[in-house]
Parts: sequence; C-alpha cells; structure tokens
Amino acid sequence: MARRGSETTSIPVLEAHNVELVAHHPMGKRPGFKMAMQEVGGTWYLYVGHLWHSGWSIFDVTDPYDPRLVNFVEGPGGNTWTLQVQVAEGKLVAAYERIGTYLDPGRAAMWGYTPGLPNEEGVAIFDVATDPVNPRLLGRFETKAMGTHRNYYDGGRYMHLAANMEGFRSNIWVCVDISDPSSPKEVSRWSLEGQDERDPTGGAKGSHHGPAFIEGDRAYLAYGRSGAFVMDVSDMTNPRQVGHFDIGSFGSLIGAHTFLPIPDRNIAILTTEAILENGKDSANFVTIIDLADETKPRAMSFLPTPVPSAQAPFDSYVARGGKFGPHNIPIWNHQACLKEVKNLLPLCYFSAGLRMYDIRDPYMPKEVGYFVPGDPEERLSRPHLPTNLIPQYEDVLWDARGYMYVSDKNYGLTILKYTGPAID
Repeated sequence: MARRGSETTSIPVLEAHNVELVAHHPMGKRPGFKMAMQEVGGTWYLYVGHLWHSGWSIFDVTDPYDPRLVNFVEGPGGNTWTLQVQVAEGKLVAAYERIGTYLDPGRAAMWGYTPGLPNEEGVAIFDVATDPVNPRLLGRFETKAMGTHRNYYDGGRYMHLAANMEGFRSNIWVCVDISDPSSPKEVSRWSLEGQDERDPTGGAKGSHHGPAFIEGDRAYLAYGRSGAFVMDVSDMTNPRQVGHFDIGSFGSLIGAHTFLPIPDRNIAILTTEAILENGKDSANFVTIIDLADETKPRAMSFLPTPVPSAQAPFDSYVARGGKFGPHNIPIWNHQACLKEVKNLLPLCYFSAGLRMYDIRDPYMPKEVGYFVPGDPEERLSRPHLPTNLIPQYEDVLWDARGYMYVSDKNYGLTILKYTGPAID
C-alpha cells in the first residue's frame, strides 16, 4: 500500500501481482519520458525529460514514498523535443531533436509538431554537480540536421550519440569527446551502407535508435531494421564490427530498439518497440541473445507475451486499445545509484503496464510480476496520442535501492517496487 506524501496523488490500479505501488506524483500535469538519476551527499535526484513539454523536471526522491518536484527547467521550446536525458559524474546530457523525426514525417503533427516554429538540435551538456537542482549550461554539440535521440553517457571523456547528422538519411552512431564540455569534439562515427545521402543505393533499412551501451572495449548498438551489432571500440577513433544479429521481419518500423549486454552471463537483452495502435503493428518481441560467440549472436528465447488477469475487463491488451508491445528496459550506465539488470528484468509494455521477468534460465524466461494502472481521467497527451485514453507505460528507471520509476503519456511519475520472490 502506497504511503501518501505531501505532493503525491492516488491512481487507479487495474491489475497487480508482486509489484507494489509506492507513490504517484502528478508532475505538474507534464507527463515524463526518459529519466536519469544521481545521488549527491545522501540526496537522490531524479531528472525527467518530457514528451509533450519542452524542458526537464527535477525530483528529490530520497524518500520514494514522498517524491518532491523541486524544479522544472524550461527547454528551448518550439519544435524541439527534450525527450532524452543522461546523468553521470555531475553532467547532464540532454538530447535536442526536431519533433517527429525522420522516421515519421507524415505523422509529425500527431507528436506536436507545429509548422513554422524553430527547433534546436544536437546535445546540450549541463553542470548538475555544482547545484543539482539548477542545471548550468556548459556546452553544445550540433548535428546540423534533426538532432539526437537516445544517447549514452556513463562518465569520463566520451558521450555516444544516436544522431541524425548533416548529410545522413537516418541516425548514425557518433562518439564525441566532452573532456572540455564547452568545446565538444567528434571522435568517430559509424554508419551502414546507404545511410549517407551521397550513397546511390537509395538508403539503408537501419537507423541507430540508441543508446550504444559501452562495456569495456565493446559497444552494443540497436540499429533498427538492420538488427543489433557488437562493436570493438578498443580504438575509439576507429570502431570495428565484431558481430551482427539480424532480426529479420520481426518488429515494427523501429526494429531493434534496445540492446543491453549482461556481461557476467554472456547474454544480452534485445527489444523491439510497438509503434502502431490497436493491433495494427507487426509482431514485436523481446529476446535473450547468446553472446558466448560474440561474432555470431543468436536468439535463445523470447519473453512470454503478457496476458490480462481475471481482474481485467478485456481478454487481450490489444482490445484495450493504444499501443501494446514492448518499449523500454532499465539502462543503468554503470551508475552506482542505479540497479544493474542481471536475473530480474523490468519491462515497460505500453497498455500492459510494467512487467517483471525472471531470466535466470535464459531458455525459459518467466513472467513473475506486473503492475497495470487503470485508465486516466484526464488527457494530458497532445494532440491525439494515444487515441484511447488509456495508460501507455514508456520508460522505467531502477534505482539501487530497488525502486522503479515509470513514465507514461497521460500520467505523471509512478514509483513501484517488486515484492515477489527474491531474484538477484
């Protein structure tokens, strides 16, 4: 049972099993998207990018049962998305992206694009070490095109961008040196044949969704319809392909969405992402990949598709409407304040809420918990997504204390905790 704090509100719970509602915060009616965290002197700060509002919310979640909104930082506005944030070593890396992206130009208005308004693009780097509540701009990196999507920064010298660079048809992987954040410098870039506009083949089917996950001298890239790649980055100036997993015809327009290695187990989690509503999408999946031979990654199993419990008034989540399928899993970026995925996997599943999977046996993953909220009472998304006024769980961040922070298109911030059998 959630303990009501001074700024929290209640939300309806449709179904729950082995996952407890800790708190819900209305977030000033600005639904969140991607999230990041840092712990400073015993205070836990949560940073939230937004889908429908330009800017970032900052929370004090030292007491997860009483989350406190301590600041909203205005973004550049116009047609600029500020969806994505990363925090490490006192730096906040914020993505700037033109609303709609190259993937969906015909439906850009559905995402809030307004013809005639300007937009920023690239990356902004902020200092959140000096004052964690009031970010101070340190520098910018520009792509001269539509900007960046899901980026990676775990501290140190390099940030890794999923960037639509000038002269490219879709997002490529770009490594940038921010040892001097006031003057970021490109170190290297990697792309597929056909992504360069000068390539006469007419375009590649893949696009780097991001984030690149860096583990030692390896980088793991989710590359859309072209699948997933294992890269050698022992020389960051010259990344080299080691292995490739082709997802074939599975997955939506996005294709390979997230590629997260679990290095202690020689496996990785590969997700796709549902895009279209009301069952009109292609088959989407989450698979466990065997990396024992990294030159030949292979699928070991697929996570079971969520099925409504007897508590739900529908027989399938497709019947509920909106998007049904996988989206985000926790990306911990080697941060001590975040929990590393090993044997228990949280997964946002849009209309099916948050699902928990036991992946100790990579050949037989099992669902061991879920939390599905009831329908929201007020539409906060704009203008028309999702079509039905239902939950659409987007992102999950998992802190080292075991609390999970979930964003949604029409709700504020939801904080959950797994309460099932111990799975470490």
